[in-house]
This record gives sequence, structure tokens and C-alpha cells, in this order.
Amino acid sequence: MMRLARRTALLVAFSLLTSAAMVYAECAWVLWEQINAGTWSLKDGFSDADSCKRALRSGIRKSVSRYPGSEDSGSNTAVIAKGSGRFTLTFACLPDTVDPRGPKGK
Repeated sequence: MMRLARRTALLVAFSLLTSAAMVYAECAWVLWEQINAGTWSLKDGFSDADSCKRALRSGIRKSVSRYPGSEDSGSNTAVIAKGSGRFTLTFACLPDTVDPRGPKGK
């Protein structure tokens, strides 16, 4: 009887973990942008993480190529030279359940 109870408990725990992982994998992904450590702004949404990451890298490449003297700093960041100034452009791909701006106040 104890073996059956243990097996049942393990099966239930495994089922819960598996379903939670599947829900996470199926969520939408959002591409966010931040300029000079300011407020994050939503750029676009994607059905999977890989598409979001491709768009992130593409956005950095486009930004760097648009402004001569700009550079890809790696880790999702570019330093953009525009006019006589420079600013930092940071991108992030996050699940649609995560908002980098933090919790909303009431």
C-alpha cells in the first residue's frame, strides 16, 4: 500500500512539473528596448524565444549599421554614436508574463 501511495505521489509531482514546463515553453515572448538605463519600452511580440532572440540580434545590427561609429557591446547592448553624443541601447527577450518595468502600482 505504501508503494502505491509513493508511486501515485511521484506520478502527480512529475505530471505537475511536466505541465508547468510545457506552459512555459508555449508562452509568447516580448522584445523590450531600453535607452540609457531609462524606462523599458515594448518593441514587438513573438511566439517563441528563438524568434525573439533573432529579432534582438537583428535590431542591434541594424542600429549599429545605421550610425557610423556605433558598436555592438555584446550581451544585448549597443553603444550608438548619434550626432555629437553617444547612448546605450539595450534589448531583452522575456516571456510575456515578465515585465522589466516592475509591478504596476494602484
